[in-house]
Amino acid sequence: MYDSYKKLQYKSKTSEDYKETLNKRISNLVEIPLLGKDTQYLKILNPNVPYMKLLIHQINEEYNEVNIATKTNYIEEEAFSTCVIEGARTTIADTLRIAKGSTPRNKSEQMVFNSIRGINLIKSLDLKSWNIEQGILDIWRIITTNAMDNSELCGNKYRAGQVYVLDAFQKIRFTPPAYTEIQWRMDSLFDFIKNTEIHPLIAAIIVHYYFVYIHPFCDGNGRMARLLITQYLVKNGYDKFGYISLTTEVFKNSKGYYESLENSENAYNDITFFILYYLGIMYKALINANKGFGAKLEDTQDNLNKRQVKCVRYLKENPANFITQTKYCDVYKVIKPIAQKELNELVDYRLLHKEKHVNMIYKWWEFEI
Repeated sequence: MYDSYKKLQYKSKTSEDYKETLNKRISNLVEIPLLGKDTQYLKILNPNVPYMKLLIHQINEEYNEVNIATKTNYIEEEAFSTCVIEGARTTIADTLRIAKGSTPRNKSEQMVFNSIRGINLIKSLDLKSWNIEQGILDIWRIITTNAMDNSELCGNKYRAGQVYVLDAFQKIRFTPPAYTEIQWRMDSLFDFIKNTEIHPLIAAIIVHYYFVYIHPFCDGNGRMARLLITQYLVKNGYDKFGYISLTTEVFKNSKGYYESLENSENAYNDITFFILYYLGIMYKALINANKGFGAKLEDTQDNLNKRQVKCVRYLKENPANFITQTKYCDVYKVIKPIAQKELNELVDYRLLHKEKHVNMIYKWWEFEI
């Protein structure tokens, strides 16, 4: 467990214990060529320490097991999750409808429409080329078309004023650097992207972190950073991440996301907390992929009970229909906690997806709109 510095001090019995523990941690930190606050280099836990090497090994093992031959709804799932994180009020059903060509009806749907376009475009962007900045600017314009907040701070290229990172409750969780620092910090990020020799899994997370740290635009920074982390992985040998939505896992644990950002704001410029958070996101996403991301029923039914198999077969054959927990209880004669558990397992297997209406409803994952 990599405790925050506050927790590290709290758990120490004496000031001497804390000093010894602190010195040991600091000795295992390495600098990366990106400046944080007080123009000090950011630091991370040495990727060569056994703990980090084990995490990378575990992720690689899961990655190698992923079968991407099965059709998935990666783009739709990624667009849905990345927009909902930013406050869009939409559903997977609406996302699928927009992906099929429907015209956006409101700002939330416009955000989804823009994200789908941005994801498709960034797949062709080579982050190791000399046109990284222009590519990012082009994609940012797409993802904020007709759906831009803080437009009064929109400069000719980057933001022209101060912005803040807020959580879902509009609480300030992070204050980015002044807008006058953006260009030179972005230039250093582009240089890092082109020249770093850090392991791609960790480098991708650093790219995401530093982009969010700079917060170069008046709006759309989170969506842009999430596009960048995936594309960096794809362009550096992890092409299967082009079919797996990391953002879906971030959406499930947004609290941990903001906590890792807060913990990375410390006196030592140690951003290991964000690195470990996102390595965990990658691992969980791969675990879920290997459990049956986008899988057909026959690929996963050995892990399901008879009720679940019957339920999925019915919804697969009747994709316009849905089931609720109450209906599941009535049809399969189980109590509500069991219905909730079994239906949510089907969601985890990507056989069903759920939407909040008057009640929570569950539908076949690949249903046609």
